[in-house]
Amino acid sequence: MFECTGQDCGETFSEEQIKYKCDSCGSPLRVKREIEEPKYEGQGIEKYKEALPIESDFVTLQEGDTPLCEASGLANRYDLNDLFLKYEGTNPTGSFKDRGSAVAITRALEYGYRSVTLASTGNMAASVAAYSSKARVTSRIFVPEATPEGKTSQVRAYGGELIRVEGDFQECLYKAKKEARMGSYLAETGLNPYYLEGEKTIGYELVKQIKEYYKDKKIPDTIITPMGTGGLLSSIYWSLQEQEKLGLIDKIPRLIGVQAKACSPIVDAFNEGHRRPKPPTTRGETIADSIHVKVPINGGTAVEAMEETNGFAVQVDDEHMIKSIFEMGREGIFAEPASALPLAALKKIFDPEEDDLNLDKDDSIALIVTGNGLKESELMTEKGIEK
Repeated sequence: MFECTGQDCGETFSEEQIKYKCDSCGSPLRVKREIEEPKYEGQGIEKYKEALPIESDFVTLQEGDTPLCEASGLANRYDLNDLFLKYEGTNPTGSFKDRGSAVAITRALEYGYRSVTLASTGNMAASVAAYSSKARVTSRIFVPEATPEGKTSQVRAYGGELIRVEGDFQECLYKAKKEARMGSYLAETGLNPYYLEGEKTIGYELVKQIKEYYKDKKIPDTIITPMGTGGLLSSIYWSLQEQEKLGLIDKIPRLIGVQAKACSPIVDAFNEGHRRPKPPTTRGETIADSIHVKVPINGGTAVEAMEETNGFAVQVDDEHMIKSIFEMGREGIFAEPASALPLAALKKIFDPEEDDLNLDKDDSIALIVTGNGLKESELMTEKGIEK
């Protein structure tokens, strides 16, 4: 069934037809089903099928099984015991979005849809175009005019219909919703509840990799992730709740969410004690275009996840993001700007001048590096970025 994620609502709906929001309060929905401990059979995210709402064969490009790298150089630099980088840039289209697309597009076929639509700042556009083509369904994708060519060229290569829109993400979302009302399946990052289920697999996979490959290490005490819509952090939290219930972990790690200073509605909401983020009153610019989301659809559940795990929210500026791109490069990982946010936040947290931020250096910490830097490599030249 679908369950409303709105605070103090809890309305439920049948999965007989796809739904994208609560009829009572308008909040996004999540899938609630009885799950079993994964059997870890198959490849990629198929290993976690028992925890996913899939009833048929996956539409898959072998997403998942991304590296969990021990960042010993960075750990030594910042005097940390254990630091891990979960690098999602090795997914088929270069970002973590492929996990969600695999589940969302599989369910589109199960519902009988033959056309898919969405609004995107770039990564999701490429991902949905790829998985739609694999499933032999058409895709119509709306992106802001300023979306990097490295991302839009992927959409064209995968056979998706790309429409550039004058305006921001919200204008694109308006057009995608209109398309959905005309009969297309809305594979939207924050609105499609099956997409959020696919993102859960990052949490399952991280725990599995620690147990298999770092047997002398403990499950991370802290996980730091970028936030755009807030869906990724929310999904990781749900996966950790499920794993605790299944007895796969003893406790849920602290969750820390990061946004760019130029657009940080979830951070602002958390710091002001609100569950529903408010759109920024001014238009800020940031090189982290993939998370430049003024109205974060899953912002409320992201705030809840941080509160419930004794976590907190951090905002960082572009300058520190750029430095972090190069620092991760010294670990052999090329991250797009938004993916450098967790490391930039970590450095800010341990800055002695940041009295309001607190993290124990003895903690085991995992940073979620969400996308491949090759998608925005031209930015290095266009912005004149140098280390």
